[in-house]
Amino acid sequence: MFSEAFDATAMPKSHGLSKTTKVVAGVSACTLAVGAGYYLYNRRQRARKSEEEKVAALDLDKLKLITDDLLVNMHGVLMEMAQMTQRVRTALAQKGLSNQMTDEQLTEMILQQGIQQKLEDTQKQVLEKYGVTAEEVEAAQKRYESDEHIQEFEKGMDAMFASATKGKMPIIPGFKMPKALTVDLCLKILEGVNTEKLARFRKTLKEFWQKHPHPVDADQAELGAALQVANDSAEAAVVARYADIVVTRFVACLHVKINKTKNYTNWAN
Repeated sequence: MFSEAFDATAMPKSHGLSKTTKVVAGVSACTLAVGAGYYLYNRRQRARKSEEEKVAALDLDKLKLITDDLLVNMHGVLMEMAQMTQRVRTALAQKGLSNQMTDEQLTEMILQQGIQQKLEDTQKQVLEKYGVTAEEVEAAQKRYESDEHIQEFEKGMDAMFASATKGKMPIIPGFKMPKALTVDLCLKILEGVNTEKLARFRKTLKEFWQKHPHPVDADQAELGAALQVANDSAEAAVVARYADIVVTRFVACLHVKINKTKNYTNWAN
């Protein structure tokens, strides 16, 4: 992952979504990319290690766990990116401005609206969870690049990003809908998420305005951060109630060997 830092503001207009990601020392750019040349840590920010040291720290089994975790966590951010893209496309169409912005320009704009930072933060969290560095994962990815699981991860990450840039809901490769996760249960979970968010937003706003009774003195960045925490904690709390279905079984299915002929199921359907 991460052979080069990606600056959304400097991304060339012809970055080519057809060749989006080459994940963690993959075929060309050695990037764990979710999009053309996208990824995270500048080499100048990483300590140089020998190839032997980097590879020794990560075996294939652990690498698979990391890549599976990245797929699941990146999927949430890319879902948000897809929704933002949909909204912007709709707004442009309503104003008759659809032809005023190319797909590449729209992607650049969306990435700059907090999505790039969320992708970076998500990746950082996963690496810290497993106690590995970017270089260690990069070296392991290069070593096991012929493994089918790793190849599917690269293709899947690339496909999810491509879908998000088109405003389509990304599909996690290898995902199978748990039988217990019916449409009715999905709606029940979503209802619970919305109810929980509303309650936490109200609590957050009440506490914020008690702390800052004069709007002119209020720090909007502080409020935004507090609301984001409320949003994320609400989702986590509701998902935890259904962990056996939406987490345990979901993640378990990702650890099954991925066959090239496997049909991907879009859980949004």
